[in-house]
Amino acid sequence: MLSPGEKVYYRFMQETSVHSARVICMKGDTVTLHISGEAPVNIHSGQHVMVSNENLDFSTEVCSQEGATLQLKMIWSEKREYFRVDDIFPLITGKVCNNSACRKSRVFSGFSQDVASLDLPDESIHPQLWKMLVDITTKLSLVLERLLLESEGLIKAENKEVNVSAAGIRYTTREKSEIGDVIEVKMLLPSYPPVGILTYGDVMRVLDLGKGEYEIALRFIDMDDEVRDELIQYTLKRQRELIRKQRGQRGNNG
Repeated sequence: MLSPGEKVYYRFMQETSVHSARVICMKGDTVTLHISGEAPVNIHSGQHVMVSNENLDFSTEVCSQEGATLQLKMIWSEKREYFRVDDIFPLITGKVCNNSACRKSRVFSGFSQDVASLDLPDESIHPQLWKMLVDITTKLSLVLERLLLESEGLIKAENKEVNVSAAGIRYTTREKSEIGDVIEVKMLLPSYPPVGILTYGDVMRVLDLGKGEYEIALRFIDMDDEVRDELIQYTLKRQRELIRKQRGQRGNNG
């Protein structure tokens, strides 16, 4: 899967900084990398590292480091179909019972779309009155959207660190799941205005982190096109924000 001499990129879990490396060799489920001089100095055994090439993302764990040589153990790999980003936002998850039919995925928004139809003024109405009507409609739509999000529990939901794309999501929870379980996922994307999403995913991987916590990796299933488009737009926007932030940090350090 990884070839000697191949250039890859790696990132420590829960961090945004991306570093480059070269593959020295790969034997079985162990890969050895030659890391650049700008790599973190506090690398220790057991850290989780995401390694990426053009086609795949690899979840790995640090075995050892000797100077510029980093040895990693492969945990799982995933084809890169969409941009993946690390983020923090309100998330609610729950296991779906075997005898429960999955509801259709959907976006918790849409009231503000009605405002767009008011953009073109009605010539039979005084312009100042028309502006007041648009303002009232806009505020009412925002109130309705907030009430909908609140009814779904997303307004008061716990913020969680996630790794998300339009294909799936990875998060940490105290609720243990098994591979093959179906999980209902509600998330509140911190865009403007915020967008709530309901979707479902198959559990692809469960990693016991100890102390009653588990890292769960889901692959989204039966996702509606509208939901997928929202996630694609959000992750692309978030990716650009992270790149600009990282460039700014490099500029300040320089």
